[in-house]
Amino acid sequence: MDRKIRWSILASSQYERTLRFWVNQNSNNNYSKFLFLETTKITKLLIKFPSIGRKTNNDGIRRILIDQTYALYYSYDESVVDIKLWRSVKMDPEENKYEI
Repeated sequence: MDRKIRWSILASSQYERTLRFWVNQNSNNNYSKFLFLETTKITKLLIKFPSIGRKTNNDGIRRILIDQTYALYYSYDESVVDIKLWRSVKMDPEENKYEI
């Protein structure tokens, strides 16, 4: 049985905001389209190989990079990959605290 991908409300909101930001910043959708395609590739990989992400300090949470600039934080079990967070790796962790 294949796992399903489930985005948290927070992760989905962060992801959509990022895509919109790059459309507005660049006055075109090229980079947003690239991020979308890369994220789609990664999520398909996570369905098949959920342990490919790097373990974090939070139990059961893994991280995988997208374009060396963004990271997906997720957990998984036999039936689902839960995407908890989408964030820039350039964010200052002290100023941008988050709970997974």
